[in-house]
Amino acid sequence: MESTVNPAQAHAHTLKPCASLCCCKRCLLFANFAIASAFTITVPVFLSWLAARMQLGHAPRPAVDAPTTLDGFAAFMHLISGKLIPAMFGLFFATSLLTFMWGFFLPKAHSKRAFARLVISLLAFAASLLLTYWDPGEVFKWWLN
Repeated sequence: MESTVNPAQAHAHTLKPCASLCCCKRCLLFANFAIASAFTITVPVFLSWLAARMQLGHAPRPAVDAPTTLDGFAAFMHLISGKLIPAMFGLFFATSLLTFMWGFFLPKAHSKRAFARLVISLLAFAASLLLTYWDPGEVFKWWLN
């Protein structure tokens, strides 16, 4: 039985875990998802705050307009954001870890791109954490109320 692996591609991988360039594309897809999830970690909180602002008619204030006292769409958004934030953290760390591990098994040109995207996703995650720490408009303080 003959192998369907192209000899040029088989020698391009140092540890040869994948037989085609499809594996490289999958890794870069995970790397792109890591970037997207790092940027969107804070999005559910801002959407919840925006829904509360629309319902109240003014910007929600911490300790006055608690998200647990709201009803309707704002309460629904607060519930959904409470579920999405841990999920986004988990997805970010899982895709980052997969990108990091897969980067060692890819051909050199693709591994550089994977590691560059990994660095970008880590910087995006750091920017999300800085946004949380900075807390413009006391959005996170209100959300945690």
